[in-house]
Amino acid sequence: MAATFHAKAIIEISGGTTNTIALTISAGDSIVVVGAYEVTGVTPTFKITDNTSIPIIVGPTTDLQGMEKFGVWLLQSAGSGNSDITVTFSSSVSYAGFYAWSFSGLPNPVLDKSAEGLTDPTTATLTSADEFAVEFSVSNGTITAIGAPWTSDGISPFNLWGGGHQVVTATTALTSNFTGDSDDWVFTFKSGVTDTNIISPQGNLALDKKIAINHVVNPATSIPIFLYPPP
Repeated sequence: MAATFHAKAIIEISGGTTNTIALTISAGDSIVVVGAYEVTGVTPTFKITDNTSIPIIVGPTTDLQGMEKFGVWLLQSAGSGNSDITVTFSSSVSYAGFYAWSFSGLPNPVLDKSAEGLTDPTTATLTSADEFAVEFSVSNGTITAIGAPWTSDGISPFNLWGGGHQVVTATTALTSNFTGDSDDWVFTFKSGVTDTNIISPQGNLALDKKIAINHVVNPATSIPIFLYPPP
């Protein structure tokens, strides 16, 4: 199954502590949030409609300009009946802005590659040819364009920041593409599921990759001896 984009939302705060924005979320969707807020602000929390928290996986880290803190939040799989996302700060912030995306097709997604730079940074070569990628930029002035091959997810109305996404079908490194940017980020996400089938020294395939395979080491030869549990 290939990565599939579902929906996006822009969440901003101007002199407050919380905001809720509609976001299309299907059961099983993954949700990623990327954004920034004033450098003196406290780390916010994100929740979807059913009160499920979205864990932070990057940051919060001060950006290269020293003006904002930024972070990344990722929920691997949402339940049914969700239709919005809420950001909450424990104390008022003068400004904050985040982009949220829902997507599917990558079981238990995990962060693969990332890059930050003052102008259009480039990631390392990706691990997989099936990934979901996002870009985000803050500006000291105004983001005026979000270019190909990224799909523009709009310029935020209050902060005038920018965000975009793309579904990746090659391992080629990715570069952000903004005009008017002051600090950019790129993050890519791959499936977190790996094939755990292994072959024993006797050539027997593990009965099921969901069954745990235990082993001990022969002290005389240092060769693992695999102990397969009964089916």
